Amino acid sequence: IKEKRKLIVIMLLCSIISLMSMFFASNIYILTISSFAVGFTSIIPQLIITLAAQLSTPQQRGQTIGTIMSGLLIGILLSRTISGILGGYFGWRAVYFIAAIMMLNLMLILRKLIPLCQPISDIKYTQLLKSMIHLIKTEQILREASINGALMFSAFSAFWTSLIFLLESSYYNMGAEAAGLFGLVGIIGALAAPIVG
Repeated sequence: IKEKRKLIVIMLLCSIISLMSMFFASNIYILTISSFAVGFTSIIPQLIITLAAQLSTPQQRGQTIGTIMSGLLIGILLSRTISGILGGYFGWRAVYFIAAIMMLNLMLILRKLIPLCQPISDIKYTQLLKSMIHLIKTEQILREASINGALMFSAFSAFWTSLIFLLESSYYNMGAEAAGLFGLVGIIGALAAPIVG
């Protein structure tokens, strides 16, 4: 497992390239490949969460992860609102361009702020993946939690993806801005994450 700061910076750079590829996409094929790349590079929050957990004391770990998760959820919900408004006024390409600029700033900031953090294990990535198969076979609670998480994420994605089509239909005649504003409702739950831990 690589040194986490370097890995985070590399993934941020890949994310910037993917977002700019979305911005410049000239056909559906480039758009599809770029969309896949954007999704593939969206693991950065998970890397930051594991780094924060590693740097925290056992007593502070729950609160630290809760604070990061709260910021992450608020960011996701606000990004829907802001991108909906920006997309409504400037078009969808502008959203990806602005996201790339923000990721560039984030990369420069995190490169300076994150301390060097050497791996705590010398396990190779292939060994780690094999150990996951063993865990899934032997840990019933992990299987249940994984299925539960996958189903909740599927429901979440289905709701937010179909909401925009419903609001833009002739029945409601609203735009991307209105769908984005629905994200503000979820901020209450995100604000509760650090309190719950």
